[in-house]
Amino acid sequence: MADAASVPPELDDLARLKRYLCTSDDLSSGIAECIGHLANDGKGEQVVETLCDFASVANRKLVVGVLAMCTAKNLKMKQAAYEALNTVCTTPPLLFHFLDSVAKQSTKGKSGFGRAKRKAIAKWYNGRSLKELAVFVTRYRRRSHWSHTDLVRLAHTKPGNSGVDFIFKYMTKGLDAAKEHLTDQQSDELQDVIKYLDAVERVKHSHDKQEVALLVQEFQLSHEHVPTWLIKDSREVWSALLSVMPLSSILSHLNKMASIGLLESGPNSPLEAFKSRLATNSLIKELQPFSIQIALKSYEGGKSKRSMITWNPNNDIKDALRDLYYKVISLYEPTGRRYLVAVDVGSLMFNNMAGVPQMTSICAATSLSMGILRKEANRHLVAVAGKTVSSIDVTSRDLTVEGICESLHQKRGDGTLVLSRVFEWVQEKKEAVDIFIVFTDHINYKSLVDDFRKYREDTKCQSTRLVVALMGKFHDRNTFGIQQPSDPGVLLLKGLNPAFPSVVSHFLNGKLDSPVNG
Repeated sequence: MADAASVPPELDDLARLKRYLCTSDDLSSGIAECIGHLANDGKGEQVVETLCDFASVANRKLVVGVLAMCTAKNLKMKQAAYEALNTVCTTPPLLFHFLDSVAKQSTKGKSGFGRAKRKAIAKWYNGRSLKELAVFVTRYRRRSHWSHTDLVRLAHTKPGNSGVDFIFKYMTKGLDAAKEHLTDQQSDELQDVIKYLDAVERVKHSHDKQEVALLVQEFQLSHEHVPTWLIKDSREVWSALLSVMPLSSILSHLNKMASIGLLESGPNSPLEAFKSRLATNSLIKELQPFSIQIALKSYEGGKSKRSMITWNPNNDIKDALRDLYYKVISLYEPTGRRYLVAVDVGSLMFNNMAGVPQMTSICAATSLSMGILRKEANRHLVAVAGKTVSSIDVTSRDLTVEGICESLHQKRGDGTLVLSRVFEWVQEKKEAVDIFIVFTDHINYKSLVDDFRKYREDTKCQSTRLVVALMGKFHDRNTFGIQQPSDPGVLLLKGLNPAFPSVVSHFLNGKLDSPVNG
């Protein structure tokens, strides 16, 4: 049996920063305080290393904002931040967000282009393959008041080779002018880029839906390459995009495709192609299970208030999304730890989530914990109604979200969750637990810390950890805010976080703690 990582006696500023990165959406005074202390302690390079390590788990825009904050500190920290630009800012929107954030660090609301920044920007453009750069400059032409043309001009970026030089000339002067500077000898890579840019320009000016659809498929163009009037309602173009889009984009645009009737059953319908894409094993690793559940619940609703569109939900699509969800869940790797998942079944938990109006907090909690419930050997699930704790049978390996939600609904009660009763229940049952995961819409902050401390003292299990996910309409309140407890063994999370399983794994394995060597 693997033991949970030992809980350190206290958190240092670096550990606090790690927790802020995994639990916050925006820059806060707590993050600024941590960065300031670490900079003064000469740990700027450690901060930047942490940002690189946590970029895939934390909110990426938040990580970029913190990286920009590092450029306003001492010289070593500033240099390290710019050296990490390529690692953290992997797409143009993130690069432009970084530049915006750097400008905000200045009291004048803008910043110049010093040597370190110019060098980092040159590395960002010259360090990519020609095809990737061509995709970036055509797919993301402008974001956050920045354009590639403005950036390379202000940064005096010099192309590192003839291919980058051609793309820069295309950006600033157009494709025809760029071709005039070509030599007779061109690499195969550059020839492919020229063909790609030719296709992009043809799509930009075309009025032929069939031509655009063929070009999208042949050159794997994205929806950002297609003129707005064609994106609006062209089934031919959307059918072509469906065949080349990554699964995450398919889920993001599912409701739009449904609203124009693209995925309805019938002759020549792309429905089978859609189902085939969702069933492709090599593509599913990029997805978070909770994101699939959000897409499913949104699709089941049949309308979008934000974009003012409607559609008729198709059972085949709903089944395909459910299959995809459980296929991604099957990739969950058991840890061998002992889990207790406690779900508050008070009346407010059966209300819909803020931000996902088609999903109840109970459904969200079940969806987020399904990997643990299906794949871990040592796990318990309990429903908590006030002071009443009831065990839910999770012995089956074919658990479903709907089945668990129904079981929880049967235990529905009134009253505010009393967390101490969960700890008492575990002691009464003489169960050993490495980590408690509690889903609730309300928590008493002081009671939470005191009750958990008492449990660890009573059981002499100081390595046990506690995660509390705040759900319902309270999950985004600033009061929850992400003011983390001083107790290193306790982590507060927002329930609507697709990366929830990864964050819990990091916490359980001690990756959110202070380094052993300080």
